Amino acid sequence: MDENYEKSSSNDKLAGCYDPKLRQLELNRKLKHELELIRKEDIYKTEPKHEMIQDGISERLFARLQKDFEVLKTEARKYNPPHFTKEYRSLQERCGKLERSLDKVDVSGKYELRENRRSLLLRVDKLTKYLAQRAHPDGKCCPDCEIKM
Repeated sequence: MDENYEKSSSNDKLAGCYDPKLRQLELNRKLKHELELIRKEDIYKTEPKHEMIQDGISERLFARLQKDFEVLKTEARKYNPPHFTKEYRSLQERCGKLERSLDKVDVSGKYELRENRRSLLLRVDKLTKYLAQRAHPDGKCCPDCEIKM
């Protein structure tokens, strides 16, 4: 055992035969190898960024959002009630969600993707205005509207 342990007095021991110094020695012995591995590990090492993988993710996300926009546009073209309805609100909410999703696309350093994203954002904005014009050209609610703005 350790020299320091043998020199300790009986006053260092707690009731119930538990010896904190002995316990510490046991833990140090058991964990010595793992602690050495942790100390050798470079915690500040950064993984190299794989631009191609990140580019692929942004482009796939954008492609999915473009498809979502086309589906939304088709449904918006079918929308033809003369009043603000729950269907109108649902379509408007989907437009908002699509805009927020487009904001999440990482376009840093990707000029073409940035331009395509900007173009799609403008198209979503036009669709939002188109829906509002279809329901009430003046933008005001009437007594027959389901939703009061």
